[in-house]
Amino acid sequence: MENLLIITDRYPSEGVNTSVFVKSQVDAVRHHFEKVIVLALSPYVPRILSHLPFINPRWKRDAMVRDYSYDNVSVYFLKYFNLPFSFVKQRAGEACFKEIQRVIEGKGIDFSIIHAHFTYPSGYAAAKLKGITGKPLVITGHGYDVYDLPFRGGAWRERVKYALMSADIITTPSKSDASKMQEIGIPAEKIWMIHNGYDEKLFKPIEGARKRLNLPDDRRITLSVGNLEKVKGHIYLVEAMAEVHRQRPDVICYIVGEGSERKRLEKRIRELKLERVVKLVGAKPHDEVPLWMNACDLFVLPSLRESFGIVVIEALASGKPVVATINGGSEEIITDDGIGILVEAGDAKGLAKAVGKALDTEWDRGRIVKFAERHAWENVADEILVIYEDLLGG
Repeated sequence: MENLLIITDRYPSEGVNTSVFVKSQVDAVRHHFEKVIVLALSPYVPRILSHLPFINPRWKRDAMVRDYSYDNVSVYFLKYFNLPFSFVKQRAGEACFKEIQRVIEGKGIDFSIIHAHFTYPSGYAAAKLKGITGKPLVITGHGYDVYDLPFRGGAWRERVKYALMSADIITTPSKSDASKMQEIGIPAEKIWMIHNGYDEKLFKPIEGARKRLNLPDDRRITLSVGNLEKVKGHIYLVEAMAEVHRQRPDVICYIVGEGSERKRLEKRIRELKLERVVKLVGAKPHDEVPLWMNACDLFVLPSLRESFGIVVIEALASGKPVVATINGGSEEIITDDGIGILVEAGDAKGLAKAVGKALDTEWDRGRIVKFAERHAWENVADEILVIYEDLLGG
């Protein structure tokens, strides 16, 4: 059997269940390899600078991570210097490549194929590694690294394009991302569209979720899950809930997530006097999110931009209808009006109208769950394995 090398800047530390989407894919394919080696790139910030307000909390957390193994998977965390300045970030690819070389040589890591997640710095460093090893390379573009990063300027475009052109095959979860790749000159024939998957062991209909979370039984619950960042569009959901509440005082909205927009959202909630209607409940462990999905009557994704939006699939797998914006990814999921409603992004009034309509609709929960099953990781893994087998000549 062959060995698979994963290079990614998103991988959970041991016992942590956030940023699990790459790990979920690894777990779905690992049985087809003798060994899977994960090189998880972790930004390093000197302790003397770690207290500064512009330092990403994740970087502080990642400074404490340790290598670990499970089953046939070995995870190594590779730290590289980073600061939130463009000239530093543009050097991250080279720094990561040097760390990758050091670990591979130091630990005698042998591999047959490389799969990098995110175009930069992971994909860039992986392209450099392919250049000296000749091993086949798959790069998966996940979102901002495709529709945003290469459009920040010539230096960024050059780095992302170098990575993608070096890959034997590129995968991406949406047509919109594939289109963005072609805009920077990547041939269409190199790009495979493979949707993200969900963990069917976690996301499924669960009885008694409201009781376990101590949520009210006499309210209609809408739910949104996502980082509290501007691109996620939560401000429009808050404003929409003001109108929804006027029409339906029994509705309450929970928003699961944390991020830089929290204070702005709290201020808007106070301005609209929605303290009892919209609840910011903070980030929750990934294995608790299924309970929140099952506790709601309706899931809402108000994002301005998404590459795919795996939370939509997770909600559907839990048997919940979805109201989502047309954001680049959700319209490739909500293709059946029996599972949800699409609205324009950035339109609070339109969002309010759709939420009201969805709450008044009798949904076929079984049909919704059945629709989601095509996106279970076990099914998505088959598409990924076809790529691996093709590149390995098997």
